[in-house]
Amino acid sequence: MVTVSDDGLTVACGDGAVLLSRVQLPGKRPMTVAEVRRGHPELFQPGATLE
Repeated sequence: MVTVSDDGLTVACGDGAVLLSRVQLPGKRPMTVAEVRRGHPELFQPGATLE
């Protein structure tokens, strides 16, 4: 990830970047990045790799 904010996650791609504003954790409903960050601030950190 390049940047993390309540507005979303900016994720580097092969050609540029994409802003994810909603995410879905396994077994959970889709949520805004702000909602996920309030409950799990450790999940999204700049420099982390998404699996």
